[in-house]
Amino acid sequence: MSCSSWPRRCYAPKGRSRHWWIWRWHLAFLPHTFAIIVASKATPRLAGRVGLRPLLVAGALISAAGFAWQATNTPESGLLTGIVLPGLLITGGMGLTSAPIALIATAGVGPGEAGLVSGILNSSRQVGGSLGLAALTTLAAAHTGAPTSGYALAFGVCAGVVAAGAVAVLALPKTSKACD
Repeated sequence: MSCSSWPRRCYAPKGRSRHWWIWRWHLAFLPHTFAIIVASKATPRLAGRVGLRPLLVAGALISAAGFAWQATNTPESGLLTGIVLPGLLITGGMGLTSAPIALIATAGVGPGEAGLVSGILNSSRQVGGSLGLAALTTLAAAHTGAPTSGYALAFGVCAGVVAAGAVAVLALPKTSKACD
């Protein structure tokens, strides 16, 4: 049984069709896919108007707002306000930051080294995401209290880390025209 199917199997309401519950679960995350696609498609036009650095900061702050919103979830939070809408902010912000990060990381790199730099960037995204997820789930599991208090703490920390990343982008020196 995969990790993603575990909550669906355990939390499907009694008396309702489990098949409908599974479809509802999958459909709830479909808007997140569309948000990241739309934001990624809008990024080149927006970057041409405002520059990469402001776009990177805006995307990070939008994602941080989504994580902060999810930190306020309670067991009574609905599907729309507890998962779908905050997730739209998170994934929309991710879509706005993905291309600027790649462009800034590879700016000024010679054609012979572009593949190496791109590979290092992609590897650091994967490893960083894995380590971050491990740290946040450990934090959530170690925090006791209300049923969702550990998750609230983890989402709050994530919001703080992403917001700190936005501030760090502003503090970085301007080293190339690609950054602005």
